[in-house]
Amino acid sequence: MELIKHTRSRDRLATPVASALDTAVATTGSTRILDVACGRNKTAGAIGVDLFPVPGVDVIANIDQASLPFGDASFDAIHASHVIEHVQSIPHLLSEMWRVAKPGAVVYLATPHYSWHGSWVDPTHRWHLSTRSFTYFTEGHSSAHYTQARYSSVLVTLSMPSLWRRLGLQWLLNLETRRRGCRFIRRFWEEYLAFVIRAKEMRAVLTVAKPATIGEQR
Repeated sequence: MELIKHTRSRDRLATPVASALDTAVATTGSTRILDVACGRNKTAGAIGVDLFPVPGVDVIANIDQASLPFGDASFDAIHASHVIEHVQSIPHLLSEMWRVAKPGAVVYLATPHYSWHGSWVDPTHRWHLSTRSFTYFTEGHSSAHYTQARYSSVLVTLSMPSLWRRLGLQWLLNLETRRRGCRFIRRFWEEYLAFVIRAKEMRAVLTVAKPATIGEQR
C-alpha cells in the first residue's frame, strides 16, 4: 500500500491514479513493488533499482543497456517517476516493465508534459511526451507492433501551475478520466492551446495485459 500512499501524498488531485492502484493491489492480494531509477527517493517498501549506488538502491542495473534483473511476473506494481523522459528507448523500458509485472499489475509513470519549459530545460531529457503517447502500447493500437508489451488501459492525469488550477482548467482537462465523452477537451487543448496554457506534469497508470500463463514467475 505504500505506493498508493506515496501517490496520494504527492498530489491530492491524483484520485483516479490512486483508485487504479487500490483496485490492482486489492485484486492481486499482495504488494510487491518495483521502483525503477529510484535514486535516493525510493518508494517505501519497494525494491529499488538504479544505475547509481546511492542510499536506498537495492539493485544496480543499467536499464538502457540490459534487461531488468528480475524474473517474469515478479511485481504487483511498478513505479517509475521522471525516468521515461531520460531513457534511450521508451518501447524497451515499457517492454521490460511489462515483462516483470504480473498480469493485471499497474505501472505508474510520472513525466513532464511536453508543454512545460522544464521538459526542455534539462539537457538529459530525450523525449517530450503528450497525454496520448502511452496509448501506443495499448491493445488494438495501430502502432502496437513496436513492442510485445500490451497494456489494457491507460489513465493519465495532468497537474498545472497554480493560476490554471485556480481557474478550474486542471479540473477541466482531467475530466476525461471520469467521463470518456469529454476526451475532445484535452485533445483540442493539446493541439491548439498547450503552449499558451501549459501543463507541468503527467501521471499515468497503465494496466498490464497478458495471459496468466505468461505471468508465471521464473
